[in-house]
Amino acid sequence: LHLLLKELLDETHEQANLINLLAQRAEREEKINDVMATKIREYSEKLVRERKVKVKDSGKGLEKGKSKSGSLGNLAGL
Repeated sequence: LHLLLKELLDETHEQANLINLLAQRAEREEKINDVMATKIREYSEKLVRERKVKVKDSGKGLEKGKSKSGSLGNLAGL
């Protein structure tokens, strides 16, 4: 009985260690995902700002009577 109890306690201890390890990994992966999401969002916002500048710059040289739909049409495919 004493041996069985010791084995159960050892197994429980190993399971607790494994659960702790998995929780630490999950936390680390969540932090990595948060960092990656922030980087992707920042990069996307940068691209949007750059495209807006390009559209504004391309609209400055328009002749009278021409529409901006050509330059805006290019954005529709993005």
